Amino acid sequence: MSRPELMRQARYRMHWTQQDVGRAVGRSHRQVSRWERGTAQPPEHLVKLLDKLFDLGGRLIAAAPSRIPATVYTPAMSVVPHTGLPNCDCGHCLIGRP
Repeated sequence: MSRPELMRQARYRMHWTQQDVGRAVGRSHRQVSRWERGTAQPPEHLVKLLDKLFDLGGRLIAAAPSRIPATVYTPAMSVVPHTGLPNCDCGHCLIGRP
């Protein structure tokens, strides 16, 4: 079982919300969600703390961390070149424009 799956199951077993876990380790519920989805990895010192909080006996530490998926770069995310002209559409020039 992967680390994200183990974290989620342990949290469910304890009837904790992601917010509860976040408060216990000093992180936001959004960060806990990222860990459980496998899109981010908790630092190792927090993995050890979570293992103790969830009473997993080292299973969370030993579990394979999930692979973080590569960011998909789409044309919608492409960078618009900055021209500095009045009709420039780059994000920098659009700030404050009516």
